[in-house]
Amino acid sequence: MDRHSSIDEAGNPIDNNRNAPKAPPREIIQYLNCSDLKKYSLAEDTIQLSHLNIIAADNPCIMKASVIILKNNIFPGHGYAYNITGKRIVMDNNEFKGPEQNHYVVGNNVHLENNTYQGNLQVHEVEN
Repeated sequence: MDRHSSIDEAGNPIDNNRNAPKAPPREIIQYLNCSDLKKYSLAEDTIQLSHLNIIAADNPCIMKASVIILKNNIFPGHGYAYNITGKRIVMDNNEFKGPEQNHYVVGNNVHLENNTYQGNLQVHEVEN
């Protein structure tokens, strides 16, 4: 497989299309109330955050639902903790930047792809 290919959830190769449409611009969210995340979702017991630039959030930010989908978001930096728990978790193309971030991800089916983690301390625990 070359550098222009990736694998789908079933493990099959996918050829990336360089001409694919770009993600829409991110909406700026000044403060994310993590206890009220259901308002960003279309389905019950699902949390979906897509195309957001989050300036500040609850700390810790606890996301708990059967399905959690985080796509193309920028999460706030210094000193934040993210506790993400669900049966199915998809995290694609997110940016977690800043020192001393803690991430605790627990799920039965966890898919992580093309996320950026930067900072002095990053703690990631993924349990399946």
